[in-house]
Amino acid sequence: MERVHRGEMFQKYIPKFEYELVDLTQYSQKDIVKYGNALSLIFLIDKIRLSDDTELSKSVPQDYLERLEKNIPASLLPMISDYVRVFLEHIEAPKQEIDRISESIHKRRLNEMFSLVDGYSVKKTRALARKEGRAEGRAEGRIEERIELAKNLLDVLDIDTIAKKCKMTVEEVEALKEVSTPKT
Repeated sequence: MERVHRGEMFQKYIPKFEYELVDLTQYSQKDIVKYGNALSLIFLIDKIRLSDDTELSKSVPQDYLERLEKNIPASLLPMISDYVRVFLEHIEAPKQEIDRISESIHKRRLNEMFSLVDGYSVKKTRALARKEGRAEGRAEGRIEERIELAKNLLDVLDIDTIAKKCKMTVEEVEALKEVSTPKT
């Protein structure tokens, strides 16, 4: 009330909130699933997200998902879709998969949202992406080294020899020569 000028006049319009911390580590998947509502689905997704445990997503009971598909109000489907989208973006899932799963949620096919998570490990995916990025960077570095070497050899060797030594085509070396030769 102190934060609103003349707060006592507006007291009945000022919302009062209380926050309740829900420690998901204290609940098993079975505990969460028994509620069978939209909030339990959010908790379940969050539990999977926090644990990076794909086994949790594989063991979601089919009857739970069927119950949710029937009972979740249509007005909540966009919110659930947005929540799942954020989760999937967080685990760096492919955009086309995110779109596919989001669409399936809007069509009340909730069981499809766990299909991407099955066998999908955030840690493994990120490690693979880093490894691929490093390999790509090394390959680009080698190409740049060959180009620099070829440029340096233009004044001392013929084009065919440079192409062989730098693992380039004659056309690539000729293009380098055209770019590197100052025009008079």
